[in-house]
Amino acid sequence: KVAPGFDIGRPPVVEHQGRSLWIPFDFVMDGDAARRNEGHVRYFELRWQSIMGGSGELGRSTVLTRMDVKNTMHITSAAVECAHEWDRLVLSEHEQTNRFRDPPPDRDHWTGIARSFAPPDRAEADLDPAVRVIETYLEKNDTVIDVGAGGGRIAIPLARRCARVIVVEPSPVMRAGMEASISELGVDNIEVVAETWEDADIPMGDHVVCSHVMSATSPILPFLEKLQHHARKRVTVMLRERPPQGNFHELFERLFGEKRIPLPAMSEFRGLLELLDIEYDLHRLEDRPHGEFRDVDSALRRSMQRLFLNPGTPNAASLAELLPGCLVPNGDGVKFSWAEPQKGWLVTWSTE
Repeated sequence: KVAPGFDIGRPPVVEHQGRSLWIPFDFVMDGDAARRNEGHVRYFELRWQSIMGGSGELGRSTVLTRMDVKNTMHITSAAVECAHEWDRLVLSEHEQTNRFRDPPPDRDHWTGIARSFAPPDRAEADLDPAVRVIETYLEKNDTVIDVGAGGGRIAIPLARRCARVIVVEPSPVMRAGMEASISELGVDNIEVVAETWEDADIPMGDHVVCSHVMSATSPILPFLEKLQHHARKRVTVMLRERPPQGNFHELFERLFGEKRIPLPAMSEFRGLLELLDIEYDLHRLEDRPHGEFRDVDSALRRSMQRLFLNPGTPNAASLAELLPGCLVPNGDGVKFSWAEPQKGWLVTWSTE
């Protein structure tokens, strides 16, 4: 019997039939156990090993049990600390948002924005560049899981390139748009799961895809472990080089007079993967315009959505007064004077 609170670095010494016994552990455990003990490896092995008299010399070691575990992560103390910093950033950003935002309206947050995440038409003229990369890793009989599928921008094109797609999407507005597109485009091999990834109970797939979801995710390790556990062959994650709403940070700071706390982005994610000893392929995706609008009115609507403001509130009135001075001409429209394109990245690794 081992006392609570033991750790891998200092295996416990216990009494058994009048003898001192050392119990070393060679680990690969489930994620919760690994986070508690900071252990890892490719299997879990429990051994009894006697200590010879009072000399402290080790006697014979007996393996009591060994359990192979697939798709486990090499979770080290450094990776745990990195994940804690990620979580701290996300929670700090959310806390700051809640201090300045207007009261949440009684509707889905994605109302009015979901159409931006619609899939391309049948001709795929506006195909997301990530699809072209992902399909190079796919086989026709594969099942793909799309985590946080939004309006189906990635899932629906992938459904034409594999046997089956399972999409996990908690937003009713996003799901409604995606299901309308599925029907309109005649796609019949997509299963829609109306859950968060954390709550979804689904079978494993071959390839798990997660597009622009990770930045606001906390706690990050369980989320990432679940991606890994559900992928028989490969995990693919898309993230921006800067935080997703980076072009609205300057506007936030001018409006509220406080430095905006950034969400983690690709550099932080790559750092976490490296501390988890995950060897990945990295693909640069084409830049996407960001902080650009048709006119001042559309800039105001989008800025209110991104800063979580409600029409008619004092914050909205202040934003309407401030915003014109932040915009410059951009072809037939306008953009933030500080606007930069969003640089996209795709990172992918094998789980085999």
